[in-house]
Order: sequence, then structure tokens, then C-alpha cells
Amino acid sequence: MWTRSDIVHSVQINATACYSRRHDDFDHSAVPLVRVAVTGATGVIGRHAIDAILQRGDQVIALTRDPDQARQKLGGRVDAQAWADPKHSPPPSDALEQSDAVLHLLGEPIAQRWSDDAKREIRDSRVLSTRALVAAIAALPEDRRPRVLVSQSATGYYGPRGDEPVDESATAGADFLAGVTVELRNIVCRFRRHVQIALQFQDDSRRHGAGGRNGRA
Repeated sequence: MWTRSDIVHSVQINATACYSRRHDDFDHSAVPLVRVAVTGATGVIGRHAIDAILQRGDQVIALTRDPDQARQKLGGRVDAQAWADPKHSPPPSDALEQSDAVLHLLGEPIAQRWSDDAKREIRDSRVLSTRALVAAIAALPEDRRPRVLVSQSATGYYGPRGDEPVDESATAGADFLAGVTVELRNIVCRFRRHVQIALQFQDDSRRHGAGGRNGRA
């Protein structure tokens, strides 16, 4: 399972590598400033990831349904831009064009009673927003796209396995959350030719709801 530091490290390293390939005059003796667009910025992982990104000296654009609320929670350290309806509209193209990398953490909290409506929102908030995001990135001219997408899916990729050890070679589970993560992976992987992808399947197969508060926007 990736840690918060793993996520930030992946964003920074991959974006820096892509930056160096895009700039012939790149100075390899110094790490360049990386501008990262973050969805789910006010969630648990989002806030910690933003702290780590800023501590590295990089910049953050928070894509959020409520920029005023995001500014209150995150302070004046980030550029909060509106993505008012992630399930049904694309993110602002200007924000994507200004970014070297995108960290996608958006998703309805999992740690709640799973009514039919809740399950629909858990799935749609992830699947529809991811579909809109990757389509928006792909629609940009190649030289104006973010070069890296780090996408967190959801907890539960492997499904309930008891004490069975699992690693990245294991197959996905067959339950609801596993189905959501597989659907997300399939959406993102179709866009590999447009952007460098790093997928993070957070998982604790023995505890449904672990990390469920990570994706509030």
C-alpha cells in the first residue's frame, strides 16, 4: 500500500523527469519547480499531500467544488480553482494547462453506511470524475498537457482475503469496492498514450472503509 509520502514522491519524480524531457535547457543540478493540480484537496490525504508538496518548494492548484471553503481549510498557500460538478463537467482547462502533474484524490467517503444511494455516489464520484479528468487532459494540445497523472482509486482492490498475503500480482476481488477500482484502472489506462500514469490502489483487505475519508473536495 502506498503511503502519503509515496504519492508525493511519485508526483514530484515523474513530473520532474517529464519536465527535463520537455526543456532542452533543463539544469539537472537543481530540481525544477513543479506545479501540481490536486483534486480531493481538502480530504485527509489531500491536505497531507499538499503540505508535503509545498514543503518541497513546489506549487499547488486545488481543483475543488467550493474554492472559498478550500481557501479556508488550506489557507492562502494554494491556488483554489472551481471544478463545480466533477461528475458531469470537465475540470478547467486553464488549470490543467498550468500544471506539470495532476494528483487525483477525489471521491465520496467510503466510511459510511452503504445504502444504495451511498454506493452509487461512491462509484460515480470516482468513475465519472476520473473519466472527465482524463478526457480533459487528452483534449489538450500535446505540448500543453500535464505530463503525469497520479490517481488514487479506492480502498479494497483485492477484496476481503482474511489473512491471505497479497501483492501486486494478485487479481482483483469480486466485491463492490474491487469493482470500482477495476473500473477506474480501466478508464485511466486507456489514456496512457496521452499522459504518464501512476496508479495507487490503497488497500486493507481486512477492513472495509480504511481511508474512506480521503477524497473530500
